[in-house]
Amino acid sequence: MLRYTPLIYYFCNNLSSKTSLKIIIRNNTTNFRYLGSFKYTITKQNNNNPKRKEFIPNENKSPINNKDNFYKNTFQKSNYGKVKPNGGRIKINLDQKRNFLREKLENLENTRGKGETIIESMEPPPGKISLEILGNGSYTLSSSVIVRTERNLYLINVPEGLLRSTQHSRIRHSIIRDVFVTRVNINNIGGLPGFFITKEPMDIPDSKTRFHCVPNVLNFSNALRPISDENFGKTKASKSFVEITPEKDRFRDEAFDIKYLPITNSNKSSGVSYCFLFEGTLPQRKVDVNKLLESNIPSGPWLTKLKKEETVTLEDGRIIKPDDILFKLDLTNDKTNLLILDIESIDEIDCLRNSPHLLPYKNNKKNLHYIVHMVRENVYKSDEYKSFMDEIYCNNAKNIIINESASFYPTNSGIYHITKYNNLICPEIYPLLHHCDGLNSFTCDDDTTREGNYLTVKPYARFPMRGIPNSDDKMEISIDISSSNFIVPPNEKEKFEELLAEFKIEYENDPLLKNGDIYPEVTILGTSSAVPSKYRNVSSYLLKTSEKSLFLIDVGESTHSQLFSLYGPYQIDEILVNIKACFMTHSHQDHINGLCNLIFKREEAFKRKNIPYVPLVVTGPWNVKKYIVSYHTFFIKMFHLIEFFTTGHKSEEVDISKLDTLTVNMEERISSHLYNAKDWNLVSIKAVPVKHVGFCNGYVFTDTNGRRFVFSGDTMPCETLIKEGRDADVLIHEATFEDYHKDEASRKRHSTMEQAVTVGEKMCAKYTLLTHFSARYHKVPCLPLYLDEKNVGVAFDFMTIKFNHWHIVPRLNKVLRVAYANELFDIDFKIQQRVLAASIEQIKRKMEKEDAIPSKKVC
Repeated sequence: MLRYTPLIYYFCNNLSSKTSLKIIIRNNTTNFRYLGSFKYTITKQNNNNPKRKEFIPNENKSPINNKDNFYKNTFQKSNYGKVKPNGGRIKINLDQKRNFLREKLENLENTRGKGETIIESMEPPPGKISLEILGNGSYTLSSSVIVRTERNLYLINVPEGLLRSTQHSRIRHSIIRDVFVTRVNINNIGGLPGFFITKEPMDIPDSKTRFHCVPNVLNFSNALRPISDENFGKTKASKSFVEITPEKDRFRDEAFDIKYLPITNSNKSSGVSYCFLFEGTLPQRKVDVNKLLESNIPSGPWLTKLKKEETVTLEDGRIIKPDDILFKLDLTNDKTNLLILDIESIDEIDCLRNSPHLLPYKNNKKNLHYIVHMVRENVYKSDEYKSFMDEIYCNNAKNIIINESASFYPTNSGIYHITKYNNLICPEIYPLLHHCDGLNSFTCDDDTTREGNYLTVKPYARFPMRGIPNSDDKMEISIDISSSNFIVPPNEKEKFEELLAEFKIEYENDPLLKNGDIYPEVTILGTSSAVPSKYRNVSSYLLKTSEKSLFLIDVGESTHSQLFSLYGPYQIDEILVNIKACFMTHSHQDHINGLCNLIFKREEAFKRKNIPYVPLVVTGPWNVKKYIVSYHTFFIKMFHLIEFFTTGHKSEEVDISKLDTLTVNMEERISSHLYNAKDWNLVSIKAVPVKHVGFCNGYVFTDTNGRRFVFSGDTMPCETLIKEGRDADVLIHEATFEDYHKDEASRKRHSTMEQAVTVGEKMCAKYTLLTHFSARYHKVPCLPLYLDEKNVGVAFDFMTIKFNHWHIVPRLNKVLRVAYANELFDIDFKIQQRVLAASIEQIKRKMEKEDAIPSKKVC
């Protein structure tokens, strides 16, 4: 308790004179009461002898100097359940006590002032601020921006794919302190589940992530966490998440005074909207060294106070004003007034007209520097909207339009480069992506210097608000079909060309490739486990049984973006309306976070094609339904768009020793008005329970020609899957870990490559494709030689395999080993390092055991 006296004093000093707030820190023997009058009463009972002391802090002395005597002989509590006297060495749970005081302090801060939240910080105003466009509003890049300072990121909207986008824009989740949502729809909150999962492990102690104007976000997080990652059990969401309710009309910290502009009374919009007005605090003035020397100010706290614009009186009686030692403030290039507008219908404009926060801009007392228009194109071009903008004083302001009128720009160069490289090896298996039709290169600063005050911008566009951005922060996105940043190692080039020529001769003379027997066709949309990388997205597979019958097995985050990258804007709607069902294996975030976005994108495709909507069939374990219910309950209604059919029992009801009795024939459960064997070209759909965390299942599909495709989902080797998938034509099995990590695979209930291959052998599968590789393998996993002998291939994102092409997939391994020789060498080198480190550790333990002094018991 002694260590918290400074915190308690800070707490009390922040009380207003009219505030009376009692904090009781209670154990079995002591009550501490702190009142707003700064009178501290300590009542203590020890050995039935009551003792009462009055303690009033001496303003001339630091309270820390007297704390030892003040708390002498008191009792301290350990773990909030056991009372132990001083004198012994007691380990006190400081984190729990520190959190208690912080929560009390936050409650006080939230009560100070009506309708505003103030975060007091000792940090000075930032010297550099920039506005950056994360998504420019085009088809796959929902409108999203960030305001970047030296110590914080203000994120406006959390679209699906945020995690992957931040990898390219060098956004560290650990410094995102404030999250704003303009409107609760799937385009703006689709990335929240992924943000929750990845943000929490990175949270810096003593920091908070504040969610502004996102009602129910904490309830949503609490409901989602035990569903999306069952390793956590039924624990609550991170305590570092704080919800700033919409009732607060502003928020202030060291960088900005942020005002909320609610949009209400709309009869046409799809929910409550909030616009945001960012007004930057004045920057801290710099010290003029010459004036400082002339003033002859002695060492001490004077300089700090002067930099805070406080007048000080020195010990010699001189009065020094800030102007005496500081430069004059130059606000010529300070452009920190930013207005973010999200308007969905014309009738919402009146809410902005009536906002008191915009009055200074209507009266020409303040000037806006940047206006971001997340406004629908028909509203933006309306006379009503133009009239409203004419009312606001925004002399020479940059108007940035990020809506559906924006052009599409590829933002992940990695997927284009690796697909182009693989396409050179086998174009039939590795098709080129859409938009890969020429040079497409841009940088984050292309739009900064463009003339004109109305700009439709590219993704990652950056605009300075204060200071000059570092040149090291410049981002360059380059997509060029004529080249790739992947090259064959020079010492392997001759061997590569020889193997490639040999492969192509076999390929061109293969009669099976020309027989037109293409269905079922499998497209790999994601091969990474846990989190995406630059070259691999998380799990999803597209099974095509006919031109009009498509099915998704798992829908990881950004699955829709992967489909768009492959098929482009002219085919994507046809693909979406023909997706009849999503077969979910389990509810872990890397398998499910793209489902809700896909549901709404599919609905939009039906509207654009002007055809009657057909509900999407969704199957999966109970936790998949809980995931959808969480979205439906707290944010967006969606059950009218789907029909859900469970694949089995709840996790707590499953007896893992009786998995073979839990296989379900889903064709019998799916409603007859949705499932038709002839239309779907599927006569059997089996959901097979597998061995992973909680209740998970794989799927066995049998088409009308008797062809059997097995998808394992996440699992360790499972006899039930082997039994149900017997004599499969194709097994697509997870291989999260290389063979060296067998123990880790078992602990996390995953499979190694060798284990997955063995499952295929026991199943008597004709071909096995390995996937779901650990994110540590950014480009390619291990390619052991035994893969070639057993008809096993490895999956890459966007791989498209027709039924008559499966026999050439294992033949690609030889070429891929040479093409990715450098990457495979790095993987092997790291393996050898780990083996060596483990051997050294084992020898050390053995030596320590031999040198240890025998215990008396042994003697």
